[in-house]
Amino acid sequence: FPNPNNGSFNIVLNEDESEFNIRVFDVLGKEVYNENIDNYITNSIKNIDVNLIKGTYIVNVVTESNSVKIPIIIE
Repeated sequence: FPNPNNGSFNIVLNEDESEFNIRVFDVLGKEVYNENIDNYITNSIKNIDVNLIKGTYIVNVVTESNSVKIPIIIE
């Protein structure tokens, strides 16, 4: 959240994770952002700040047990 945004958005997970990965892809499938997060505490806010042109992107959040793809719009 928020979505749409200006390139700054937050990720909140509802469980503790020793490690997870955030990757952002453009609509052509090119990776434009990649970050590994260590020692995440449940419901903490992880701010992501990317300098990207306006458009639609896919945020891929990968944990040890799950993978979620979320479309975001940068205005």
